[in-house]
Amino acid sequence: MNFNFKGLTNDILVEDFYVIKTSKPLTEKYLDKTNEVNVLLDFLFLDQDVMVKPREFKFEDQRLVSSFKVLLGYESLEQNKLEKKHLPIIADGIKKFHSLTVSTVTIKSFDYLAFLEFFENNINKLIYELSFEIKEIKEEIKLLKNLEKVISHNDLVPGNILFKGDELKFIDYDYVKFNDKFFDYASFITETCNDNQEFIDEFIEILKEKEMLKEDELKYLNISIKYQDIVWTLWANYMFENTGEQIYKDICDEKYLRIKNRIKI
Repeated sequence: MNFNFKGLTNDILVEDFYVIKTSKPLTEKYLDKTNEVNVLLDFLFLDQDVMVKPREFKFEDQRLVSSFKVLLGYESLEQNKLEKKHLPIIADGIKKFHSLTVSTVTIKSFDYLAFLEFFENNINKLIYELSFEIKEIKEEIKLLKNLEKVISHNDLVPGNILFKGDELKFIDYDYVKFNDKFFDYASFITETCNDNQEFIDEFIEILKEKEMLKEDELKYLNISIKYQDIVWTLWANYMFENTGEQIYKDICDEKYLRIKNRIKI
């Protein structure tokens, strides 16, 4: 049986029906692996079915190595196209994820400004001029600072969303931290819905119907969407500069176009 797994933040090996992830040194500069271990530990014993549980995890030669069972019959939205029928199921999955009770002592909160400034300060040459957009979003994210925090996935790319029929699982613990609820909504919109405005509009209506989003909260969602378009453009720029891999240049180009063409909700 063939399994196709790939990762941008980890080296991935499939062995005896287990996925074994080893963190890459470059990504450890901006990802908190100690926090990830604390998250993995909490989820290992948590009574939940929305996130794939780890089998084991440890540090080897200063790299975080974690393993997970291969989910037979599940396929990611990287392998299969996102369909309208998936939208309410994903909304329910996000709601379920946000309702989980985890340690507020050992698990950290996402820092919008610090994450943005890491890439801003560690890129030698910007592929696209973004100084105005960066300055503007730094002011806007101040409005998000005191919002209620939930445990948040923070990386709802197609490869992290798995389906078997109508059954949903999320995978990947790299970015899991406490955050406002809007980040995951925006993550799914910017990373998986991408340019499909019909799906974006439908997803927003579903969030409202499920009482996950109020009309007067749209301003926060728009800020988070704008932030993610900018920060992932910078991330891709940083990764391309440090690896020379074309996939990151392609992502940077796509993200920059989204900054320029994004329709406000």
